[in-house]
Amino acid sequence: MTKIKLLIIGMLFSINSFSQGNATTYSGSIRNYSAHPEFTTGSLILHNAVTGADVIHLIQIAPNGTFSIEFPLMRNQSAWLMFPFSRGHYVYFEPGNRVIHEFDLAAYPEIKSNFKGDLASLNNDLWKASIATASPPNFEKELYGFTPEQYKTFMQLRKSKSLKSLDSLKKQDGLGKVAYSRAKAEVNLESAISLMKYSYQMEVAHRLSNSISFANKTPTIPAAKLDASYYDFLSHLKYNDTANLSLPSYRIFLVYLQQIDPIEASVRVKAKTILSSSTNSSSAQVPEKEIQDNIEKLSRSTELIKISRQEVLKKITKANVDLEIDLLNIQQVCNNLRHNQEALTDSALLALKSELKHPNYISEVIDLNDKIKKKIAYSRIAKGSKNNETPKGAADSLMTEILNKYKGKIVFIDFWATWCGPCLLAIENLRPIKTDLMAKDIVFLYLTNATSPEKPYRILSSGIKGEHFRLTTAQYDLISSKLGIVGFPHYAIANKNGVITDQNYRWNDPLKVKEKLTLLADEPNLRAGE
Repeated sequence: MTKIKLLIIGMLFSINSFSQGNATTYSGSIRNYSAHPEFTTGSLILHNAVTGADVIHLIQIAPNGTFSIEFPLMRNQSAWLMFPFSRGHYVYFEPGNRVIHEFDLAAYPEIKSNFKGDLASLNNDLWKASIATASPPNFEKELYGFTPEQYKTFMQLRKSKSLKSLDSLKKQDGLGKVAYSRAKAEVNLESAISLMKYSYQMEVAHRLSNSISFANKTPTIPAAKLDASYYDFLSHLKYNDTANLSLPSYRIFLVYLQQIDPIEASVRVKAKTILSSSTNSSSAQVPEKEIQDNIEKLSRSTELIKISRQEVLKKITKANVDLEIDLLNIQQVCNNLRHNQEALTDSALLALKSELKHPNYISEVIDLNDKIKKKIAYSRIAKGSKNNETPKGAADSLMTEILNKYKGKIVFIDFWATWCGPCLLAIENLRPIKTDLMAKDIVFLYLTNATSPEKPYRILSSGIKGEHFRLTTAQYDLISSKLGIVGFPHYAIANKNGVITDQNYRWNDPLKVKEKLTLLADEPNLRAGE
């Protein structure tokens, strides 16, 4: 029995070691940083193409402009790099490597970038390639009124220009073979993503051309229903290749791939066939509305979606898409894990593994599942978080009633949701500064609405120190309309009198948040009306 236990422990340790990955380092320096003290942090974001999750690593910039972070990496991967002085770029990493990055701000806003250390030549080439193939900004207005075919032609011409720019760069600067291959694959993926976003781009073009605000999220034009022939461009890509996992846009590509219209159409046909069969076998007359409601309900069936996804993608791509099917199925499971905050049983994990053509990726699901278990366990003992009852009374005075509870204190208000990835990343980003600020009697107030399911809300909020309120849809909508909130996350600041003085506070640097809240807290108490 002892040997069996040791074997199981060894297996778990092996899986956990794999999921944690090898320690990888990103470090460097920023020349002429002293002229820009407003830049104190950056972010490195890892987009996991297996689980669909984002992991953010905060980069602290020292007063002399140097920085260094270490993070676990499971496979070759591109990470999104964000500094306040840069528009954002991808950097390529391999597990265990040390990537050194040097910036020069002497001619700011022009940025000079140079890599040293491991993967230096490849990253320098990829950096140049990303600039050479970048799309021109603000082109959406040109798309107004385009038919699907016109849109396809426009986007494919843009792709051709990007590929020509890449070829020119290769001839002039001697772009390396690996960098050229990766950059070319990335251009093709980005083009495919753009083509799959036809309805979205038409909505944007319509709003821009007609000066319609983006505050209202209700579509202003009907979404197009595109048939399989429109998606023929998908047959020109490379599939079932694990090297795709390291490409910057591959995860986003998978997001849009699972949403293409032919998959939805196939699911609905299958749902109608099933319901038609059951209706024909019954003598009872079923109202049309009930039939349509049942079709909608059945169309959300996980099994029907999986079957249709496999059939449609194999037909459209004319390729082996086993890897893509595996990843989409895994992401569906992982999205439910994050949304419901309910761990999978061992039998459910085994069932998922048995479905996969690439079963090694089950390790990452196990890793996420273990994290959910730990969150659930922590939620039972966590301290520093308080879930409050929403004040009863007039809805239009609700925000005032909530803030009255914290009069005499500065209040940082965070409008968030359990399903909002950027919200959770930002909450994690602010975690290091909260202890000092809460010691100064600064309140962190978290407001969400009914779109955050009760159980995940209780589990996640328990791990977020601060004051929490879960509002009804009507209550939240009223506050949103008063403060001009159009989405998550959103931030506001209230003074010591309980008056919101900044109803749309924007930030990208936790240390600047700390600086601002500290200054406000150090101000003398205001008299009512000040």
